[in-house]
Amino acid sequence: MGDFCVGCTEQVMKYLRPTALLPVLEKTVGVEPVSDTLEVLLYQLGDFAKCDIYRRRQPQAARAYHVEARLALADAIVQLRLLSEKMGWDWWELWEDGEERFRERMKELGKAEKEEKP
Repeated sequence: MGDFCVGCTEQVMKYLRPTALLPVLEKTVGVEPVSDTLEVLLYQLGDFAKCDIYRRRQPQAARAYHVEARLALADAIVQLRLLSEKMGWDWWELWEDGEERFRERMKELGKAEKEEKP
């Protein structure tokens, strides 16, 4: 987990362990099937896209749409974390895998930009 949890209490750390959140969710709200979580994730991504479109079309309200888009993306991350829990995957390992893939993609984009310049 790297430096992310420096200073976290033991109680907080309990909920950061893989699949520790799932039993809590089952007891409090019940756990919907993966397909339901995917539906909510797609809804959140659609909300993000809608905000981006409106932000560009209505520049006078761009700031409000920017804030709403950020919240929609944060909600999408929540759904991704829930999916991770349901699949039994360690969220932080998944996060690190994503970061590694992001860095690889940035390197590829950097190389493509250099090749395009005369």
